[in-house]
Amino acid sequence: MAVEAMDSRIGNATRQLREHVTTPVYREGYALVMSAAVAGVLGLVYWVVAARSYSPEDVGVNSAIISTMLLLSSIAQLNLSAGLIRFIPAAGASKRRLVAWSYGISVVSSGVLALGFLVVVRFVAADASLVTSGRPFALWFVVSTAMWSLFNLQDAVLTGLRRAIWVPVDNTVHAVGKLVLLVLLASILPKFGIFASWTFAVVVAVVVINFVIVRRLFPAHTASAKESDAMPTIGGMARFVAADYAGAVAWIVSITVIPIAITELLGGAENAFYSLAWVMALPLYTVASNTATSLVVSVVSDDVHRYDYSRRVFRQTARLVVPGALLLAVGAPYFLHLFGEEYAEEGTQTLRLLALSAIPAMVTSLYVAVWRAERRLGLLAAVRVVQFGIVAIVSLALIEPFGIVGPAVTWLVVQSIAAVVLVFFWPRVLLGHGDHPPRRLRFLFGLRNAAAKTGILAAWQWALGGRSSRRLRAGLERLAPSVLAQVASETRSSEDWIALEVLTGVTDKEAILVGVPDEPARAIIKVARTVSGARTLEREAEALGELGSDPRLEPLRSLVPVVLARGELDGEAFVVESAVSGASAAESQLDVAALLEILAPPITELHRLTGREIELDATELERRVDTRLAILRRHYDFDGSSSWRARALDNLGVELEGSLKGRTLTVCRTHGDYGPGNVLLASDSGAVTGIVDWEQSSADGIAVVDHAQLVLSASALVHGQELGEVVTRALVGRWDAPERTHLESASSSLASGAPIRVLVLLAWLEHATSLLTKSDSYATHRIWNALNIDTVMARLA
Repeated sequence: MAVEAMDSRIGNATRQLREHVTTPVYREGYALVMSAAVAGVLGLVYWVVAARSYSPEDVGVNSAIISTMLLLSSIAQLNLSAGLIRFIPAAGASKRRLVAWSYGISVVSSGVLALGFLVVVRFVAADASLVTSGRPFALWFVVSTAMWSLFNLQDAVLTGLRRAIWVPVDNTVHAVGKLVLLVLLASILPKFGIFASWTFAVVVAVVVINFVIVRRLFPAHTASAKESDAMPTIGGMARFVAADYAGAVAWIVSITVIPIAITELLGGAENAFYSLAWVMALPLYTVASNTATSLVVSVVSDDVHRYDYSRRVFRQTARLVVPGALLLAVGAPYFLHLFGEEYAEEGTQTLRLLALSAIPAMVTSLYVAVWRAERRLGLLAAVRVVQFGIVAIVSLALIEPFGIVGPAVTWLVVQSIAAVVLVFFWPRVLLGHGDHPPRRLRFLFGLRNAAAKTGILAAWQWALGGRSSRRLRAGLERLAPSVLAQVASETRSSEDWIALEVLTGVTDKEAILVGVPDEPARAIIKVARTVSGARTLEREAEALGELGSDPRLEPLRSLVPVVLARGELDGEAFVVESAVSGASAAESQLDVAALLEILAPPITELHRLTGREIELDATELERRVDTRLAILRRHYDFDGSSSWRARALDNLGVELEGSLKGRTLTVCRTHGDYGPGNVLLASDSGAVTGIVDWEQSSADGIAVVDHAQLVLSASALVHGQELGEVVTRALVGRWDAPERTHLESASSSLASGAPIRVLVLLAWLEHATSLLTKSDSYATHRIWNALNIDTVMARLA
């Protein structure tokens, strides 16, 4: 048995690993990371051999020449690599032309820029190595710059084709080739053997990989292209690469100008120490940028889940970069000993700082990827130019006073500040509204409950209520005489009534009690202030009319208001209802058990008098569940930032349908919002004297939902919590004895034993959607939505 269990666990682990690695966003990311790893390991071996085969001066000079070539090539590529990654996935059969044009433009611009650079250098620095080495070397430099551009673009092509698994092959061909050439050329070209090995190997890699692209990868990708895929317009491509170009140039300038400046200011040997430290730290940056690149391709193919992908990729990147950075920082002197004692002595501190800077750089890479996919190019360019511009400027200023440690400190500080700023101003990219619910919900609950316990919430509500009351009273007192004049024909004493008290806490409508001075109020005037408020008044008037005309409800007649008049005044709908005596049960200070004991009998009697049993078939479920789920979907207008909400609603629909389909339930006249706030009690006996606010009433509602709402609202009132918090507590089975007993009893008598969890979800769904449709103020209240809807959906997700 133990062996079988172990085999099962191994099998599950293997399956999960296979599913993880074959997921496109992970697969492409790991392929690019593998490429970075191959380049990093073989690059380390390469520079170890170079450091031991050439003098520090020659290593520094060759490194500066290579940095110059990289800088010129990056400028000449015109950011076409980013454009290829962005547009190849949707280019269809036009990808050949897109790649051919990109290659051609890049080669021409690289050659022109490299040649122009040599001409300028001849005049401003006649003793530079690039000039004094002669025309053959100059031609070699120009061709190498163009070939390096193709080498970079072909990686972008492979990534855009979602065949990033070939990128490690590409880098391996180049890395092995340059390592072999490095050894062979050490005696033939002792001065420029490093540059020669680097560039000759590029030619081999370009020829091999582009043969694979043209003969194998293009046909396969074209066969799977969608009919809607098409070549991007020249304008669209140009706008994309131009906006991101400044950021790309800023990055390459920051990593290439610094070595060149160190060579000029401190000498070739010092640049060798800095450059080899940067060579060891750069793979950590490359890991982050490569996993982010896979994110761009995935988001272009599936934009709806972009923030889900961003968090997955960030976790994937952190698992690789953080341990690597810490290992490199701790073992810096030991790694540098591979190059020689002098490198360890001079470069340890620099390597540690550069390695640690890769950790906050992960955040920048993630934001760059998401913004590139979203085509928020202005923001992307601004952030990258500012960030890397500061790195370059400050580093150049610190080279002479602090040596090669100055630029390393700059990288760490600037990357850390950039990460903090990005997360602070744009937290959504990294933290919110993706596949997982935002963590701020728990914080909001804590903040709200702390305010309630300290009295701050009550004081705030009192202040708002007082201000609202003063504002409303003036308007309602102006309307009251005109409204009462219309009621006078039906209620003789109404002509002597005056406005007595404005009621606060009413949404989308205003209410005022009217009657004779020094006597209990005789009526309540409700005036709609919004379209949704007018609909609410209409529903309530119709419900009260049906209640009053139903002969079965004679025993409850005294508990229900009567509509005295309804109409429209100055474009505003109004309803006048008879006032029911009593004080709100919400002000009674009773515990949950007492509230349930007092409030349950009237609603139970209503259900008994009007109830009938039905079977919930597919049609009934669609009317009672699916339509309400649709309200929530429309409310959130799902986009990529709401995938966890979509999943929550899917789970809710499946659970309710699975538990309720085919079940027999009691349907009857329901209140729809039955809780302490809508029930009035006698001040002396505590008996129920009235039930108000019937706008959510239904002639064939589910009886047990009224009971579930009563339990939830009573618990929220007594514990001083939001209804959403009570619901989430109920979903994990944290019930007090009176609450559980009441719901179990109601379930057994009215719902054929439906699970309590299902009753709670049904009650919450009806309550939430009723309020969203009842009042614009609920639909637009972000805090209310977070505390009462999002928190429950987070539990369901």
